[in-house]
Amino acid sequence: MSKILFISTVTLMFLACSMTSGKSEVISSESSTPGGGIILKKFDPLIITGDFDGDKKIDTITQYIGSKYKKIVFDSIVDPNKNHWDIVENWHFNRGTDLRVTINKPQIKDINLGASQGLYCLINIGDNNSDKKDEIALVVDNLDASNLNTCKIFSICNGQWKIMKEFGVNEDSFNYTDMKPKVFSEIKSYLEHKDNNWLYKNYQLTEFINPDTIAKMEKLKLEKCN
Repeated sequence: MSKILFISTVTLMFLACSMTSGKSEVISSESSTPGGGIILKKFDPLIITGDFDGDKKIDTITQYIGSKYKKIVFDSIVDPNKNHWDIVENWHFNRGTDLRVTINKPQIKDINLGASQGLYCLINIGDNNSDKKDEIALVVDNLDASNLNTCKIFSICNGQWKIMKEFGVNEDSFNYTDMKPKVFSEIKSYLEHKDNNWLYKNYQLTEFINPDTIAKMEKLKLEKCN
């Protein structure tokens, strides 16, 4: 069973521990508002727990936004809802922002996801392929104007993260009406947990053009890895 929490200071402490073990070069945070009237928002990382390497111990996975240019962790990022989009893009590209997913195991390298605004979701989907390790599913909040996106499922294989499956999703599944950001444990219509099974559907552009081409959800089956 997975657990998802919002974290801030705890995340920075966790990353600092990773850094001291040689896993990460990130060593500090930037929380001050830059000049030019740019409005920032607090970056609230997601965290999940599970046995991701099969050692029968609880592991912790989280996300952070660092920089390719500096040894820094951003605990605040530009707010896409309160700035023009070109300002949002320039803020990220000028700072070389780099989204990473990290586990509290120094020997396992981070998942490097490049420039983005964070993750829409970070989900522990359990041990889908019966290899005694939990897998994770994630969708990146890309720096683009498209609703087309990709869900990626990762597993630790031979001591490092490996993509086990990728399929298309529509970002409309992440819309919400509440003021408080929603934490997603499923991706509506594309990755759902029903009757102790994970079901998935690959979104295709043809669905938007012709609704008759909408595929049915099918049982998720992943291959085993070492």
